[in-house]
Amino acid sequence: MRQGLQRNARILAPKGQKQVGIATSGERGTTTTVVCAFSASGKYICSFFIFKKKRMNAQLLRGGNENMIAVVSESGWINENLFVDWLHNFISFAKPTKENPILLILDNHESHVSLDCYLLCRQSGIVLLSLPPHTSHRIQPLDLTYFGPLKSAYNRECDLYMAEHIGRRITQYEVVELFIKAFNRINNIEKAANGFRAAGIFPLDPTKFDDFFTTSTAQSETSFDNIQTPEDQPQDSLSRSVSLSDVVALPNLPQNTTKQTFRKKHSIIITSTPMKEVLEKKQQNKNKKEQTEITKNEKIETKTKKADGIDINTRHPLGWTALHTAAINQKVDVIKVLLHDGADVNAGDNFVNVYRTAMEMGLHSLDVLMKREEEFSDRLNNRATFQGFTALHYAVLADSKICVKALLDGGANPTVENEAGHRAVEYATEGEIKEMLIKHAIKYDEIVKEKEAEERRRFPLEQRLKQYIVGQEGPISIVASTIRRKENGWIDEEHPLVFLFLGSSGIGKTELAKQLAAYIHRDKRDSFIRLDMSEYQEKHEVAKLIGAPPGYVGHDDGGQLTKLLKKHPSAVVLFDEVDKAHPDVLTILLQLFDEGRLTDGKGKTIECKKAIFVMTSNLGSEEIAEYAMQLRAEAERLLNHRLNNTSDEDQEPERIEISRNFKDQV
Repeated sequence: MRQGLQRNARILAPKGQKQVGIATSGERGTTTTVVCAFSASGKYICSFFIFKKKRMNAQLLRGGNENMIAVVSESGWINENLFVDWLHNFISFAKPTKENPILLILDNHESHVSLDCYLLCRQSGIVLLSLPPHTSHRIQPLDLTYFGPLKSAYNRECDLYMAEHIGRRITQYEVVELFIKAFNRINNIEKAANGFRAAGIFPLDPTKFDDFFTTSTAQSETSFDNIQTPEDQPQDSLSRSVSLSDVVALPNLPQNTTKQTFRKKHSIIITSTPMKEVLEKKQQNKNKKEQTEITKNEKIETKTKKADGIDINTRHPLGWTALHTAAINQKVDVIKVLLHDGADVNAGDNFVNVYRTAMEMGLHSLDVLMKREEEFSDRLNNRATFQGFTALHYAVLADSKICVKALLDGGANPTVENEAGHRAVEYATEGEIKEMLIKHAIKYDEIVKEKEAEERRRFPLEQRLKQYIVGQEGPISIVASTIRRKENGWIDEEHPLVFLFLGSSGIGKTELAKQLAAYIHRDKRDSFIRLDMSEYQEKHEVAKLIGAPPGYVGHDDGGQLTKLLKKHPSAVVLFDEVDKAHPDVLTILLQLFDEGRLTDGKGKTIECKKAIFVMTSNLGSEEIAEYAMQLRAEAERLLNHRLNNTSDEDQEPERIEISRNFKDQV
């Protein structure tokens, strides 16, 4: 049922170089496999082409017809997966059922004996008979009357092609066209009927199988007289289907369950019940062997890269790391090696999605998609956004419990959120993985709180702020004590914290708000919202803050403040130069400062009671400057007085303080 069509790279002839494509059964050159099948009545199923390529190209079917099917493989030969694909094609043509099964005869090739093939045939009503090796030339109808003429016809078409196209090579793109011409030249009902007759299969000739029945342990319980001849029907050169009435009924052949039944030298009914256990064991051994080999190679490759001085956290040009790749492909052994060698377990993926990444990097989206599928994973939605995904996120998407456990044991933070604000547990289905993530998240939160409390004791907030702000000890002390009360729960949780920083430009009001956000939210970019209130000097600018009302342009865009607060309701919000805003804008802020909620232009209420609001202003800066001049003059007077009165050297110097009257009035 299979014939290899090969294109030899170069054949030297006495009068020069001659490049040809020939039909052969040898494994040399560039192989294109063609799977053929016909029934006892002479009906042919359209050919199934297997090209030696990595990716399918529509041009490979040039010159074919709409019923042709083509796939690709690295070797050009059939394998277990491709044979299952061919079986699906065969089922669509033959339409077998369990009530009216079809006998399918083929040679004992390794690709035909698999668990997937067994399950598909049992489900579809196909009885699969595998012939012993080196016997197909005697009892395979295709080999007896079909493949010989097909080879000759195909080679003749190659000669005609080269005569018409002098100097051109026969490539894979010409194979289908040449094969179809050869196929149509030799295709007829007589060849199929004569093949079954010569093999002794139909009409059944027991004398053809004397040696076969002697060596086989299978016995027939059906009389040869019960086998009926299918009706003669007219047949086109290429048929779309095979009728069930055209297939000979299969005698009941109970199988002996001894080990000798499944030796390669015997014919095997692959779809028999005793074969299931054998095929399952074979599949398990194959999977185990492949997994062991892959894991071994991956470990060697990882250790080699480390020995060569390659950074284990090096990113792919499109943004992911080796740990991300191991997690999504469920390579638990590789994950352990990477973590042992210092891989960043909480590093996020910089890959956004196919189209966004292609646009940012100036690449074609198809190139990005191919790299993503070939070098990362082809199981992910190419339209989804993956920016910020950690290895734990990918392990959860892969639904791999052992990978999730390995990452958690390696220090993965289950509370890390991606750019969309989702934790890994939100991508987990109900089950052990979700429960494991929830338990680790609770433990991790407790550990983090203990570490933060210890860190606050050793390095108070005042010291942190003084690293960035010179002077201003009074304001820093007030802000730090207020934040400590909030951390210890000594505040009214129904109302947000509101600060008002007054003073001249350049003394650190804005910087104090920034450092406050960095301390509370650990340098998260969305944790600090800054609004320059000088942009809201007009009455209609209120719409920019909370969003335009329904019916106006920009209604769906949302407000500059409400949109950011909805995304991060516990942020530190800075209203810079609040005195320059229109009074109606300040009226909107009353609800925000009093109850910690804000209603946007769409009528939706945003709760932000955990947020911290900071207002800055230059109000009173002139009065403060004038009073500062008075303080400097007073300090200079006291200094001169001490210099002139040496007898007062032992006295404690007077301190310059802001008067109570200035504090109350200004």
